[in-house]
Amino acid sequence: MYDLSLGANDISDLSPLSGAVHMQRLNLYGNRIADCSPLQSMQSLSWLALNENQLADLRPLSALPALTTLILAHNAIYDIVPIAANASLVSLNLSNNYILDVSPLTALTQLETLDLSANIRLKDLSALANLTSLQELGLAYLESCDYTQVFAIPALRSVTFGANQAENSDGDFARVIEQLQSNGILVLFQ
Repeated sequence: MYDLSLGANDISDLSPLSGAVHMQRLNLYGNRIADCSPLQSMQSLSWLALNENQLADLRPLSALPALTTLILAHNAIYDIVPIAANASLVSLNLSNNYILDVSPLTALTQLETLDLSANIRLKDLSALANLTSLQELGLAYLESCDYTQVFAIPALRSVTFGANQAENSDGDFARVIEQLQSNGILVLFQ
């Protein structure tokens, strides 16, 4: 078995999957998963969706060297340090969590797509300047960030903001949008 989708199945125990060592794609969105340690044996896993679960501890995911796509939206994640071990990541969705510090992501030099939307505690984006391959960035529904820090991301092509950010902002946000657009960066609103 190489590809398995078990989304929205009320799953909380992943131990029956621990023997699926050749799994390449695994979709586990919308379950009740709090412990992902049974996935550690899946050394070939390149695509993993664990969005809409109850994850807080990402340490087991650091044992997955082949991961290129990781979807962790809508969990209870504060600490993203373990993700730094996943050097092959190209796409990472961390939206709707409780992330405060994005500096561990600087180790992900191949990362091209990153969604940090709705991490209401997130304020400092300066570490993202070290992501030299980052092209697409989701920043929708962040409350009080210094968006000028995204100017330093060298390969950035598009940024997504939330519609509420434009409606409830001051002139500084409008100037950020204007500067991004004048730099040739596509600005999207969701």
